[in-house]
Amino acid sequence: MTDAMEQRGIVERAADATDRRRNLLSLTRSGRSLLSRAERLAQGVEAEMLAALSVAERQTIRRLLRRMLDVG
Repeated sequence: MTDAMEQRGIVERAADATDRRRNLLSLTRSGRSLLSRAERLAQGVEAEMLAALSVAERQTIRRLLRRMLDVG
């Protein structure tokens, strides 16, 4: 997967100066742009999914999801 992302210009790979066994990855400008678009899409999907819920129900769902993440 990393190779494909590098070939598409989404990430850049660099050798770790302190540990030759490791490679460091960083997002390219294109990768940051792609991430930004993905975040906007995810926010839209979330808003659509939560639209039918009341404010209290939305708060409950978010609280429960945070709790699930804290456990994992």
